[in-house]
Amino acid sequence: MTAPVLSAELKAVLKKLKLGHVIPTLADRLVLAETQGLSIEETLLLVLSDEVSRRDCTACQRRATRAGLDPEMQLERWDKQAKVRYDKRVLAELASLRFVETGRNAVVLGPVVVSSDPFRATPTKSFCSCRSTPSEPAMVASRDGIATVRGN
Repeated sequence: MTAPVLSAELKAVLKKLKLGHVIPTLADRLVLAETQGLSIEETLLLVLSDEVSRRDCTACQRRATRAGLDPEMQLERWDKQAKVRYDKRVLAELASLRFVETGRNAVVLGPVVVSSDPFRATPTKSFCSCRSTPSEPAMVASRDGIATVRGN
């Protein structure tokens, strides 16, 4: 089956409704819906769920960029052989992300890292959590040694 051609009128309406980003995948989704025998409601749910996921992803990327987060600093890249002292239970608790499920925040405080390899730098000195509010962003960090991961 060939992908349907979207009319200029449909594209204009989608753009006016701020749904222009669904246009590149809409034809493929319509073909998928037809081959799987999806109802109109299921097709709309599929297309709009894709858009929600895309917006969530771009919003998270924008917040991380605005906060100055380094994309290379990931927990998976932590050097477990580094000659630093830290509380392994606290690190394991942070990595589990249970604080997110309970609607809490994690605030990691420590010295400013001046190193070519931040994962070998001095570990943070304290950890605390506090109640989150819906208006807070998902992630905030700053170069002054304070990093916050929000639970919403």
